[in-house]
Amino acid sequence: MVPDEEDRVERFIGGLPDNIQGNAIAANPARLQDAIRIANQLMDNKLQGYAARSAENKRRMESNPRDYRGQ
Repeated sequence: MVPDEEDRVERFIGGLPDNIQGNAIAANPARLQDAIRIANQLMDNKLQGYAARSAENKRRMESNPRDYRGQ
């Protein structure tokens, strides 16, 4: 691999959130395109988990009709 390409991969991975960064480093991507693909997949998984938790919290709040504004 060309040193310039290595530098680009390291800079790209360095700008990711910590939990994504660790997984991307462990995958040891050889090219910038590989690093981008791995990071996109990890971010998609993270966002799907966030959306699922948000939907669950929303259902929980809708099923609890109490009104706490009067306290």
